[in-house]
Formats: sequence, C-alpha cells, structure tokens
Amino acid sequence: MCRLAFAQVHAAQVSELELNRAGPTYTVDTLHALQGQSPGAQWFVLMGWDQWARFTTWHRWQSIAELATLVVAERGCKICADEHSDENFLIHPSHPALSAQPLRWQPVDVSSTAVREQLARAAAGTADMSQLLPDPVASYISQHQLYQNTHV
Repeated sequence: MCRLAFAQVHAAQVSELELNRAGPTYTVDTLHALQGQSPGAQWFVLMGWDQWARFTTWHRWQSIAELATLVVAERGCKICADEHSDENFLIHPSHPALSAQPLRWQPVDVSSTAVREQLARAAAGTADMSQLLPDPVASYISQHQLYQNTHV
C-alpha cells in the first residue's frame, strides 16, 4: 500500500529494509543501514508533534539527531503557538540543545482509528474513501477486503 500511495511522488522511495530485518526495528538502526546503502545522502525523520514531545524516549535518540534532520509536522497551529517555536526551527521542550524543522502542511483532521472505521463502512457500502486515501490504495484495500472487521 505504501508503494501505491507514493507512486506519484518521484522524490520518495519505499524501502522494505525494516520488513526484512529480524528482531526489533529501531529508527537509529534503519538510518545506519540507509547510510550504508547511500553514503552522503541527507536523511530526514518526519514525526508528528506527539512524537516530538516524546522523542527523547526513543532508542538512541541522540544518534538519530546526529544522523538525520528532524522534521515535525504541524497539527493545526500547535507549533506556531508554542513558546519553543520559531519560523525556521523548533526547540525541544525538555532539551533546549535539541531542535527540529517544522513541516508546514495542510493536515487532515482525522485519526487512523477513524480511517479504519470509515474503511469498514466503505466495505459495507456506506462510506466513500476518496477524500481520505489515494484511489489506488482504496482499491487495493477493497480488492483484498482489508479492515472489514473494524467495529463501526
């Protein structure tokens, strides 16, 4: 589904690196492996505001911050209104030396739980997914009868 969702985004590449790794998968390990595959490439770790607030609990977070540019997606205007923000970067609330770039975008006001519920309704013929998912992804989900057992 990721390949279908990102097929038209020419700058994006979907990797199965984490799927093929045995055991727990940590972001820092993925970054090291990606650097081994593409030395000199610039890496970005995109996260939501909720994960930014918890970032310092991630496994080897200091190394992640050294290996990649951290990018935090705005949700509404939460970042804009925060005292730890600026036009060009965010300061972590509990670690002032840690910063990230804000990603300004038009967020969709829906949770993954709500999407799964809508998918179950769509499978029953009572909902349209065209506003929430790219058509190829919605078709794949329908064709493979995914998410039909979600309680609605």
